[in-house]
Amino acid sequence: FHPESGLFLGSHAESSVAGYHADAVILSARGITAAGIYNHNEQIAGINLKMIEHSDRAILVADHSKIGVTAMNRVCCLEKIDAVFTLETDENRDQLNEIRAAGIKVFSDPF
Repeated sequence: FHPESGLFLGSHAESSVAGYHADAVILSARGITAAGIYNHNEQIAGINLKMIEHSDRAILVADHSKIGVTAMNRVCCLEKIDAVFTLETDENRDQLNEIRAAGIKVFSDPF
C-alpha cells in the first residue's frame, strides 16, 4: 500500500488487475506529450499500464500544467490513450495540437 497516493501498487497489485476487465479506465498522469504519458513513480506507472492493457478504452484527465511535461517513468505510448480531458491554454495549445495530430480525442475548454 502506497500511503501517499492511497493505492495498492507493485507486482501483487498488477497481478490482481490482470484478472479483471474494464470497459474504460480513467486515469491521471504526471505528464503527457506526443510521445506518451508519464508518471513520477515506477509502481504507479506499472499499475496504470496494467489497467490500460485490461480496458477497452483509456481516458486521461490532466490539468493544463501536465501537458507537454515528462517524468521519470513512461507509462505508455500515446496511441494507447483514447481521449484526454484537460484545459487548453495559450501555453499548451501547440502540444495539444500534436496530441490531436496523433489521433487522440482531446476534450478541452479554451481559456
